[in-house]
Amino acid sequence: FKSTDGGLTWGAPVQLNPAFIRDVQITTGPNGYVYVATMDEGGGGLGDRTNRIYRSVRQRVDEDWPSPVEVMELPGANNPRVADNGLVLVCAASALPNGLGGDDIWFTTRTERAAQFSPFALMPGINTATDNEFEPWLSRNGLVLYLTHAPPTPPTGIARAERSVATDPFGPPVMVAEIDAPGIYDGGTWVRDDERMLLFHSDRVPQNREIYMSTRASVSEPWGAPVAISEINSPVSDSDAWLSPDGHTIYFVSRRGGNDDIYM
Repeated sequence: FKSTDGGLTWGAPVQLNPAFIRDVQITTGPNGYVYVATMDEGGGGLGDRTNRIYRSVRQRVDEDWPSPVEVMELPGANNPRVADNGLVLVCAASALPNGLGGDDIWFTTRTERAAQFSPFALMPGINTATDNEFEPWLSRNGLVLYLTHAPPTPPTGIARAERSVATDPFGPPVMVAEIDAPGIYDGGTWVRDDERMLLFHSDRVPQNREIYMSTRASVSEPWGAPVAISEINSPVSDSDAWLSPDGHTIYFVSRRGGNDDIYM
């Protein structure tokens, strides 16, 4: 999907390598280096999901994507989000040792793109023993975290947490009230680094998950009413949107081909 106006309107979608399944995250670096993390679904389709993170790397944006390779040092996780520099990955997992219960948010780092990631660590200040926390998005400076927050009783929706120093624990997540629809699942947040554009998916249309966008003029103002992105959404599920830093390319997951496949 290409846009010439920073993500306000879009062209026609194209499927990436059919081997890419679910939870796309793209990061770019010098010379067009690109990293993709996906979640395996038992070989494709809508069956058992094995929560394995994969990556595919190409050296130029005009090259085809090679088949993904499992990131063996990161087992049992999903919802991967990789920092623009490729050195920090945040994710969700429910079966890792030392978790607090249910889905928790974790992070891992590495010293350079070619190095392995370190063992998972719990994101400090975010996780609880009673609630589910998943689908994280971490700002470039590491000070703001958006996530899907699911307490034992509704509402389940998008929340925001912040901290003053990247080594400190986060403060308690606060629901983004102007975005969330009462009683409906909203999640899969992507946020532009200036926090003036937000993409997310929602079940507001019954049995048809769609991608929405909200904008605002400044961070001191509330988010505007979410608008469904009609050029992207299909009659079936569309989710997990990610927008390139230049605002010209969007990657997302769609079930329009029968499986949860990645499109751009």
